[in-house]
Amino acid sequence: MLEQETRIKKQLEKQGYILCKTKMQQVIDSVGSYMIVDAATLAIVAGPRFDLTWDDVMDYIVCKQQCFDYAFLR
Repeated sequence: MLEQETRIKKQLEKQGYILCKTKMQQVIDSVGSYMIVDAATLAIVAGPRFDLTWDDVMDYIVCKQQCFDYAFLR
């Protein structure tokens, strides 16, 4: 998973995002471990309480790519 996580972090960085992972083992009000932040503004764009699971991160990437493709195919 670490290798895949590193690859996804780099992919997000190319798109202008930072993938943050909580360092806490258990967060009381969190169901996931990840947060996605806009690198330019440092605004949280997904998972404000580290509530993204790995599947959520993957879905975010797919959604962003589909939106990007749609915008340029029109």
